[in-house]
Amino acid sequence: MIAARLPPNPRLKIKVLLVAQRFALILRSLLFCWCLGLLLAPAAHAAELAAGVSQFSAALEKASPAAQVPLQALQQLDPALLKPESMYPQFQAYSVADLSALYQFDNRCVSGHSLPESVLPFVQALCQAGRPPASWFNTHPVYPLGGSSAWHYILRHPDAAAALQNALHVRERPGSLGGVGTLSDDNLEALVGGQRWLLQNGELWHLSRQQWQRYEQPVWQPLAKQAGLELVSAGGRCDVRLGALCANANDGYRDVWRWLFVLLAIFAAAGLTWTALAAPPVTRAAAFYYPNVDPRTAHADRPA
Repeated sequence: MIAARLPPNPRLKIKVLLVAQRFALILRSLLFCWCLGLLLAPAAHAAELAAGVSQFSAALEKASPAAQVPLQALQQLDPALLKPESMYPQFQAYSVADLSALYQFDNRCVSGHSLPESVLPFVQALCQAGRPPASWFNTHPVYPLGGSSAWHYILRHPDAAAALQNALHVRERPGSLGGVGTLSDDNLEALVGGQRWLLQNGELWHLSRQQWQRYEQPVWQPLAKQAGLELVSAGGRCDVRLGALCANANDGYRDVWRWLFVLLAIFAAAGLTWTALAAPPVTRAAAFYYPNVDPRTAHADRPA
């Protein structure tokens, strides 16, 4: 009997070490499972966030917006009347000398002064007795010094304000079109660029069903929390990009993933420790006492 020929103490030691080796194998299996979970975790996390975004969007559609404007109403505007740069002097289209000459006579209709050919049509149109036709404002939506040509005409002829509302830049009529004119330069550019989500001063803008809708913070924020989301402007941490916004998992979700990584580190350390300490002694002890005996079967009482 192999077991009978083994000295008592070494035999017991090998049994203990074999148990430790099995335990190390279990830990390595657990470590493998955790590593597999770590590989699958990003996909699962992304799926949870996508479900949260869908839940939030569905809840938002049932809420009442503070204001809204049809997308078609914005699409009917000349693109220049939506762009923020249209409110500033048009240095890319006119020379500094021409703009300076126009500035000297701006808001004044005087005769006998020569103006550069590039800006003369604006002064002639805005200072003539009759209102220029709508086609002229469509052809010249932006005034060289910034702002719409309609706005500069209204400064000289206030009675034309109602008739020229549709020729004004959105910034020149902040109370209409759902308040689009109150958006910052970045948000206005994002809107023109086709983004569907905007956030400004706590107000959430969302393009849904061909409508731009604006929601107050007390309306949209509880819905986002219920969906496990935190909406912030892009620029920092960003779990899911929503146009000009980022939808991040709230603190509760972050804590769950943080603890998963901690447990993974603990199991990894335990598995590596047992692998390093348990396996080599078994091999050395068995080889010392019985070079021709498999240490994995040395504890069994069976014939040689």
